[in-house]
Amino acid sequence: MKKLNVAAIVIFGMILLVPLVTFNFKPNQISVIDNRMLTDLPSLNMGLIEYIKTLDIYFQDRIGLRTAMITSSEILQDKLFGVLTHPEYANGKDGYVFFKVNPQLTDYNYVSDFANFTAKLQKYCNDRGVNFLFSLDPNKQIVYQQYLPDGVNYKNDRVTDLLNDLTKDKVNHVYTAPALIAASKTSQVYNVKYDAGHWNDNGAFVGISLMLENIKKDYPSLTLPAKSDYNISYVLNTTLPQSYFPIHEEDVLYTPKEPEAVEADKYKDEIKLNSTGWYYSDYVNPSKPNAPKILVFMGSYFENKEKFIADNFSETVFVHSYLNVQDFDYYFNLFHPDIVLFQSADYATDDAYYPQKLINDVNYNLAYKLVQNLPVTPFAGVPGNAGQELLDTAQKSKTQLTDFSLDITGKEIAYAYARIDGQIDDFKVDSSGNKQTIDITLDKSTILNAKNIQLMLISADKKQQNVITLR
Repeated sequence: MKKLNVAAIVIFGMILLVPLVTFNFKPNQISVIDNRMLTDLPSLNMGLIEYIKTLDIYFQDRIGLRTAMITSSEILQDKLFGVLTHPEYANGKDGYVFFKVNPQLTDYNYVSDFANFTAKLQKYCNDRGVNFLFSLDPNKQIVYQQYLPDGVNYKNDRVTDLLNDLTKDKVNHVYTAPALIAASKTSQVYNVKYDAGHWNDNGAFVGISLMLENIKKDYPSLTLPAKSDYNISYVLNTTLPQSYFPIHEEDVLYTPKEPEAVEADKYKDEIKLNSTGWYYSDYVNPSKPNAPKILVFMGSYFENKEKFIADNFSETVFVHSYLNVQDFDYYFNLFHPDIVLFQSADYATDDAYYPQKLINDVNYNLAYKLVQNLPVTPFAGVPGNAGQELLDTAQKSKTQLTDFSLDITGKEIAYAYARIDGQIDDFKVDSSGNKQTIDITLDKSTILNAKNIQLMLISADKKQQNVITLR
């Protein structure tokens, strides 16, 4: 009996020790099941109360076997009580899984600011002769409200307010929820369980088709995708994303039967991307060289969805939006699109994805056509060897995408532009102390092959310009 007691004590002690022995001390760790960074060891410099709170969270986050214990708890509570305790998910009716439903609070100032920001992007495009479309796409809760847990009344008034503000600001936009709700009567446009945060390929086909129908109004020759263009198959998923919670659900997969567009490798490892928006792709369609080019600023709904768009255009570029929109002009200069599509899920139109300060403070150049008739005076200039300086930079560059920079002499400027063989691009103006520089990123071949290069400098008061021929 005594031996059994000793054995029990040893086993119990080992059980207690294992989480401590396997404690995760590594910094900058990401939790797959939480989809977030784990708390790091707090600094002693913070206040005592804050230090104790953070230290407690640190131990909760880093305890050994945490993922296994959370997963086991999820499975047990789901089996016993029908409750999904995952930090990201909640059970609905009839087996549906949703993201956790939080109170829907409307920040009216933010919604208005986001609509104004979108109008700013549209003006940037339209003033340069480029079409613009904003697409707002619903979350799963809106399309499948009837399967939300009892007691949940998902109103999401902020969507109505945003749509009203977009209309007031005359932004060309589509809201795909009505089409998706209609399609959900006959097909599954969001999976029952798998990937609660995004539409599936059925949903993407419906939503993107609606966007293309809007674009087709200005480009009548544009062809729309048909389901007959795709082989439709199914892929089995056995766990929820960012989780080890077991499921058994097939996800629909559309594969183009005869794809025309091919992925281009240019700029793949060179293009500037913010860490919050890592996705980038560039597809070229050799079968349609005269079709328009489209630049898509997209969220996660559009990841790997080029197959529904790229065959309709001569070139299709996807750039993850979020913080990358502050460099909207950077991408515009590189790809010179005919159409810009700005896509966002309704839950992503908030401060976490598009910080309010950023969308309020970001500024882009006026279109040169709006200031091209200003009187020309030599109020400011660039060094006499500026043309050779650009050429030298291009020749020495080891990358295709090359940063060019020139010092400004004379008085302060507001905007700067380059006219290279007829194509106008925007410089960024950087003011540091009493010094001003103008910066632009271009494909180095643009400079190496250019026959004519002009710079246009606009004065700070926007009342005069200087036009300087470099080549």
